[in-house]
Amino acid sequence: MKKILLLSTALLLTGTLSYAMYSPISIDKVDVITSTTPTLTKDSKFYIEFIDTENKINVDGHDARNMALSEFRRFSYCKLVSMKDDADFVLEIRVYKYSKSKRDAKIIVKDAKTNTLVYETKWTRGKPTFFNGNSGTRQSIGYALKNDFLLKYPELAFVKTPNAPQDSLDY
Repeated sequence: MKKILLLSTALLLTGTLSYAMYSPISIDKVDVITSTTPTLTKDSKFYIEFIDTENKINVDGHDARNMALSEFRRFSYCKLVSMKDDADFVLEIRVYKYSKSKRDAKIIVKDAKTNTLVYETKWTRGKPTFFNGNSGTRQSIGYALKNDFLLKYPELAFVKTPNAPQDSLDY
């Protein structure tokens, strides 16, 4: 039985190779596609917006956006702008209620000019504790930022000390 299986496999492989060798292949021209993917740098400008998650119970978008602004100011070198037209990248924040107090958050980074996806974090879960101001939303956004986004782009990460000078924001 093994010999028949090996023999049929060998014949099948030989027939496939002979077909590939004798089939006509013509190449008239080669198209070279050059695509420039946007890269995140310390000089990049970011706009943060809240997007509702479909088929989920979403949190208050204004509060979630303000918490995301606070977390990005505390833990990253990201230059935040107040107008979407001034931004190089758009950070879409999605937060929904997982249970009574737990929240799930995700950050999606898109190019502001072409609206192409640059990076997308995994869903991260946060629960309210004393250390995050009793806010599951703040913890889930912080986890998505620190444990996913800033690990992918470490050149944007830093930790501020409480007596550090205020960073320059245009609002």
